[in-house]
Amino acid sequence: GRLDEAKATLARAIKMSPGSGAHNNLGLVYYEERKYEESLAEIDRALALDPKDPIIVRNRARTLIQLKRYEEAVRDCDAALARNPWFPEAYLTRGWAQFWLRKPASAVRSYEKFIEMAPNDRFRGDGEAGMRGALAFVLAAGKKWVPATDHLRNAETALAAGDLDGAGRAAAAA
Repeated sequence: GRLDEAKATLARAIKMSPGSGAHNNLGLVYYEERKYEESLAEIDRALALDPKDPIIVRNRARTLIQLKRYEEAVRDCDAALARNPWFPEAYLTRGWAQFWLRKPASAVRSYEKFIEMAPNDRFRGDGEAGMRGALAFVLAAGKKWVPATDHLRNAETALAAGDLDGAGRAAAAA
């Protein structure tokens, strides 16, 4: 469908003018298809052409998280933030990697910085309520560190309905 069309268009763009943007965007298409190794390869090509672009570095971190390479993801986010300390999405991504590294205090600090910088960000359609729910989940999970997909699913459902209290309760049950 549409992702195949996007890949074909980006492949043509790369042949015509092999810039970092086309490689980065092709990496994002692979990411959406959950082809994380292919995504990482394209994003690495983009970084070879433009190693200082914090957006590309952050996109690499997102992909590394999917590959369970959390330490590298944190390093990439730190590098992106060194280049642009006003990049809220890098704090968000770093928080997610820190969460998986079982560093809840660090994750909470990163999430709080994201909320402070982008209180109206519509990340995944959840906005600030979504991030506050994520904070509650990180804090609750920090006590047990047990996968709690049912509770997380309940928290996401509550967030989608705008029920921050319900999201917090679901996260606390995790």
